[in-house]
Amino acid sequence: MTDKIFLRKKVLAKRDELANKGEKSQIICETVLKSNFFKKAKTVFVFLSFGSEVDTSLILKTCFKQGKKVCVPVCKKDCMMDAVAIQNTSDMTYDNKYGIAEPKDASNVVDKQDIDLIIVPGSVFDYDLNRMGYGKGYYDRYFVGTTAKRVALAFDVQIQNEPILVGEYDVKMHCIVSESQIIGEL
Repeated sequence: MTDKIFLRKKVLAKRDELANKGEKSQIICETVLKSNFFKKAKTVFVFLSFGSEVDTSLILKTCFKQGKKVCVPVCKKDCMMDAVAIQNTSDMTYDNKYGIAEPKDASNVVDKQDIDLIIVPGSVFDYDLNRMGYGKGYYDRYFVGTTAKRVALAFDVQIQNEPILVGEYDVKMHCIVSESQIIGEL
């Protein structure tokens, strides 16, 4: 097992066992919602929480309430992904191979140049704004050709003091927000 795979498993196990995820998620989301980047964003691409990830439902609700255009990821073949606009979260399906919610109608693809802010999930992060995803590279491929602000959401247990191993195609975040800190510029 490679160091990267071992570290991902170790950190995700800690995240799975974390207490008070709901309260911590709320703190993380409220920090993002107070930021100038969020306030100025017209189109927000946000992941739909899965498993023990930071719960993004507050961000989604706030986007809808404020009339922002909301996009969510739809995984395609060859580890590619689209940002698909949604009007609400009630018209979702869990039929993809990962069991992650996606819109039933994936035809309303938003051009990545029209996206202002991308709220990014991940497994492991460091203080150099590096991100380790889940191993398939969907987000890193998506980031190519976009100028959107990349803000990762993480619990403190996911942030490593030592730099994490990254590959040539791994894309740094502009900011990482946890329940106790902001790394980078929000």
